[in-house]
Amino acid sequence: MENINWVFVNEKIRVLLNSNQSLLEKNIIQGIIHYLDVDEYEMALELLCLALMNVDNFPLGELETMYELAKQLNLDKESVFDDNFWMNFTTALDKRRKNETT
Repeated sequence: MENINWVFVNEKIRVLLNSNQSLLEKNIIQGIIHYLDVDEYEMALELLCLALMNVDNFPLGELETMYELAKQLNLDKESVFDDNFWMNFTTALDKRRKNETT
């Protein structure tokens, strides 16, 4: 992973987390914060994506932001929590994109 602005990534994940805390269980929030605090941004973002990607009222724009961050962090190639993460995430994103246009 080259030329990644880790400060930006950290801040972006924290903004996404803070703006969507009401959609997340307390243990998920704590896990994401823990991973951010120990500079495990890939793990923090994957956990956030897994928790929010199928929430119907989760804003599509924020889902798109998570997609871009996930690609930057190579979650399209390697994940930690779910071997099918990228396929599941892109399927959920495509479904949301389709629903937004209909």
